[in-house]
Amino acid sequence: MAEANETEQFEVRSDPESIEPDARHDGTNLTRFVLAGAARRGVLADAVEFSDLAAFGFSDRARERMADRTVPGLIEDELRLRSERRSGGRSGGAVGRAFDESAYGAALEYEEARDLIERYRHDWNPLAARRAEWAGLSEGADAYFAFLVAGLCSPRERESIAAAVALLNATRQRARFLAYPSDTRASDDTPASDDAPSLDWDRASWEGFSSFRVAVALRGGVPRLVLAAVYELARLRVDLAVSSADGFTRGLAAAAFFESSDDLPETYPLRKGWQGSSTSTMVHGTRGYRGDWWEPQRGDFHDWIHQRHRPDLYAGSRPYSWGGALSRNQRADAARRLKIWAAPAGGLRSVFAHSYGAEVVGRAVNLGLHVDEVVMLSAPITQHHHAALTRVRRVIDVRLRVDPVLYLAMIADPRVRHSISGANVTKFILPRGYLHHSVTHDPKVWKRLGIAVQVGL
Repeated sequence: MAEANETEQFEVRSDPESIEPDARHDGTNLTRFVLAGAARRGVLADAVEFSDLAAFGFSDRARERMADRTVPGLIEDELRLRSERRSGGRSGGAVGRAFDESAYGAALEYEEARDLIERYRHDWNPLAARRAEWAGLSEGADAYFAFLVAGLCSPRERESIAAAVALLNATRQRARFLAYPSDTRASDDTPASDDAPSLDWDRASWEGFSSFRVAVALRGGVPRLVLAAVYELARLRVDLAVSSADGFTRGLAAAAFFESSDDLPETYPLRKGWQGSSTSTMVHGTRGYRGDWWEPQRGDFHDWIHQRHRPDLYAGSRPYSWGGALSRNQRADAARRLKIWAAPAGGLRSVFAHSYGAEVVGRAVNLGLHVDEVVMLSAPITQHHHAALTRVRRVIDVRLRVDPVLYLAMIADPRVRHSISGANVTKFILPRGYLHHSVTHDPKVWKRLGIAVQVGL
C-alpha cells in the first residue's frame, strides 16, 4: 500500500454493509477491530463516548455490553474460571494467592478459544466469520475474540495489523512472541528511505496462509493449540508490518512493543521564586527522532509554531532530542537529560510534546524542571502525567477523537488513559475521521481546524 496523506479524513461509516473488507472502509473497520479489542480487555467503558461507538456502527446492545465489561469484572470472571477449573467444574475451589491482577485473561481466552472451536471447527471462513461475529456483537454477544481472529485473516493490510496488535496486547505472554528489532522503521513519523527496504502488501498470500493456519488449528479441537496458532500468526503479522511500505501500518505495529510505565513518579520540590522562562521547545515521541517536524530550520510544525505563536521556541543548532525507544528506562533517562538541557534557560515556557515525549516532559517536571505550559499531542496518559499536572500552570491536550495507537496501548496496560482532566487542562479533540497518531503535529491540520486560536495558544 502506498503512503497515504495522513491529514485527510476518512469517511466514518455505521451501515452494516461497511463491514466488508474494502479500501473505502479501511479506516472504519480497523477502528472497529481496535475498539473491539479494547472492549474485550475491559478498558473501553471510560475511554470513549457512546456517540463515537454509534458512529462506527456499534448497536445500542453492543454499546451497553461494552460498558458492562470492566477490568474488575473481568478479574472476577478470571478468578471464577480458575477456581472452577481447579475444582473440576465445581464452584468454590481454591485460587492461588499469588494471582497477579495485571495478568488477567488466561482462563478467559481459553474459554474464547473453546467457543471458537465449537462454532467453526469444520467450517472456518474468515469473511463469513467476520460478518457473523459483527452481527453477533450487534446482538450483544461477547464475540470480540472471534471477530478479531477474523480480522487477523483480513486481506486488508491495515485491518489485519490492527487486529493482530489488539490480540497480542491483551495477552501477558506477548513478550514470548515479540522481540523489538534494533533498527526498524516501525513508526508513522519515519519517512521511507532507500536504506530501509520496505515490503509491499501481498493480500492474497496473507489471506490464504492465515486462513489455512487457523482452520488447521480449529480442526484439531484443542483450545491451547488454537491460541498458539492465533498468537503465532499475530506475531508474524507484526514482523511483516514493521517493514511495511505504509507508514500507518508501521505505526500500528510499533504499538505491539509497548512497554508500560509501571514505576512510581520521582518527585522533587520545585525551586521557589521561579520568574518564568523565555525559552520554549519541542519533544518528539517514540522513534520520532527519525522525522524532522520538531527540528529547528527543518521541521514544518516547528517552523509554523515559531513564526506564528512562539517566537521564543528554541531555534539553535543543538535542539533537545532523545533516543525514542519504546523503553520505560529510556524515557526516565530522557527526562533527566531534558532537565539538564533546560537548566541554562532556568526552565521552559512552553513544551510541545508528542506521544511518549509528553511522558518525558512529565517525568522531567516531577524531577524539578520548571515548565509553565505543556502542549500534549496524542499522549498516552500515565501516572507521570498525573503527578506533573499540579506542577505546571497549564496543560493543552490535543488528541484524536479515537486514536487507534492509544487504544492499543490501553489494551496492553489498562492503567494507561486516553486523556487527562483537571482545572488547568484545555482540551482540543479532533473531529472523527482523523486516523494518524502523528496528525496532531501537522501544521496543515492546526490551520484547518483553528486549533491554536481555540486553545488560546
